[in-house]
Amino acid sequence: MAQPQRLPAVNGDDGAWGDILNQYISKEHYNTGADNAANGGHKTVTLQAGTVAVSTAPLKFTSGPLLSAPEAGAVEFLTDAYYGTITTGTARKQFAFTADVLKLDQTTPQTIINGQPIFDTLTASQIVATDANKKLQTLAVATYPSLTELSYVKGLSSAVQTQLSGKETSSNKVTTWSAPTTNTNYPSEKLVKDSLDTVKAASINNTYDNSALTMWNGTLTQYNAIVTKSSTTIYIITN
Repeated sequence: MAQPQRLPAVNGDDGAWGDILNQYISKEHYNTGADNAANGGHKTVTLQAGTVAVSTAPLKFTSGPLLSAPEAGAVEFLTDAYYGTITTGTARKQFAFTADVLKLDQTTPQTIINGQPIFDTLTASQIVATDANKKLQTLAVATYPSLTELSYVKGLSSAVQTQLSGKETSSNKVTTWSAPTTNTNYPSEKLVKDSLDTVKAASINNTYDNSALTMWNGTLTQYNAIVTKSSTTIYIITN
């Protein structure tokens, strides 16, 4: 006959008290049947649901000082924080509440503080972005700019393309001299050189004694190599 699932009844259950009590206690307590210090310890804990009434929570901790030395498996409560101690290194860890965890979809600013669960899945010194699931990820330099490359744009005051588009284009280059009507055109390198060569080959008279002047152009090194400079030569150093 199955035993009743309750405590023994006072003034009742004659001859069955022991069996009913043993069954009741053994649901959540160890009993090896021998004289053993482990007997009586909890083997399972089943908590019934609470109610909306005050002081009916299924489990309630009272705030108190933390253990002087953490113990693996211990759960503690102090003021506004709960703690659990893990086996590895017997390290005490503070429980994190959802309000304390950094959320990428929040509309209000958050400050990342020491102790928040930021997982070590990022690569150092790379650009950080969010993936399709709004999770942080680093962008591989094989595809995206490195921090060094990104620093090249530091100091720009406007869009790069706008600045590039504002540079002179080949349509503004002229290869022959004409009557100037605008300041937007610029001569080609060949046109400048040909013009200097033409001036060099021409005979120019000075106003002092009407003797012919000659033109010379060359580098500074070539100019310095001329031992005796002519008083009737105009020297043009090109670079």
